[in-house]
Amino acid sequence: GAALLAAVVGLLQPGLLLHLAARGDPGRVVMWKTAARIWSRAPLLGAGTGQFGCRYPCAQLEVATPTDAGYGVNAIHAHNEYMEMGAQLGWPGLVLFAVALLGWLALRATALRARAAQAGVVALAAQALFSFPFHVSPTHAEAWLLPSLFLVGDESPAVARTARWAVRDLVLSGLLLVAAVLCCRPLVRSSYLQWAQAYEDARGFRPAAAYLLKAARVLPDDAQTRLSVLLGKVRQETGDLDGAQRLFEEDQRRFPCFPEGFGFLSVVYGMRAQRGEAGAIAVAVELNRKALALRPAGKEAAGDWNTQGNLRVLAADEAGALESYRAALRCDPAFKESLGIFVQLLMKKRRRAEAEAAVRAALAGRPRDPELLDLARRLRIAP
Repeated sequence: GAALLAAVVGLLQPGLLLHLAARGDPGRVVMWKTAARIWSRAPLLGAGTGQFGCRYPCAQLEVATPTDAGYGVNAIHAHNEYMEMGAQLGWPGLVLFAVALLGWLALRATALRARAAQAGVVALAAQALFSFPFHVSPTHAEAWLLPSLFLVGDESPAVARTARWAVRDLVLSGLLLVAAVLCCRPLVRSSYLQWAQAYEDARGFRPAAAYLLKAARVLPDDAQTRLSVLLGKVRQETGDLDGAQRLFEEDQRRFPCFPEGFGFLSVVYGMRAQRGEAGAIAVAVELNRKALALRPAGKEAAGDWNTQGNLRVLAADEAGALESYRAALRCDPAFKESLGIFVQLLMKKRRRAEAEAAVRAALAGRPRDPELLDLARRLRIAP
């Protein structure tokens, strides 16, 4: 039904579908191709519930190139509910999902509010072609509980209505229990994560770690939260390299296709190399190589290229470091971690014109960034 509706809309307003598929978010095309590849590997059984985000990075390498828009993004959802259901649950799961949607529309609706509820389900089904409304926790209640409320006819005799409402209350109680399990725990975990982020931004790493541990107790780690990475970064900031390394290794074992697993481990070994630990820089270089092999381009790759530049500075290879920082800035022209050192190295080599060009390119994307404006003033560049 949703596919037919989208086809009609596409015929009447082709520009709308073009915007959704290409202009609005061109990365969706890569997401859909990657979802199709995951689905093709297990068309009947699927990859498993909740496995889409874990399988995405490796599958993306098989269907996309660094020149594709959205390459390198570790998508948690496919931005198409039907393809994601197929990828995770196979054809049987997709059929059941479609039957659930069509079932609401097949129920007899006489009251105006019931028809309005059915129209809402149609709207969600159409939105599911380009987004993931059924995977958003608040939408679970909206999509399933409200139709249960409104699809009860209110034109029956009083006795029949009383009996029907009793059944309705029983059904709704069960649905509310399911909704609590599905929605409330992720909501509580999300709240802890937000508190942790707030403390981390204020450099309150001890309370940030406490909230991250609470989040882990509410729900285990998954591709959507990467709690081991978050807690590892906090411990790294406090100088606990052993604790950070243990958590990053745990994340890398759990999610072997996520480049961050190798990237953050590379940073830890780079810090060990700064402390003079023998052999650490060689391990850091190898881990960084693996991270860049998984994701060589795209905005998210800037951090790994920056790490490579830092490692080359440690190895006294300034020419190589310049190339690495330049690669990071190609991924993200306003990546300040690379830009600052890149400019310093260029000025050291009296290549002022290149330094000014890099700062201007960064300002073009973030014209009001205070750090970039300060860097421009130091170079005497008019913003």
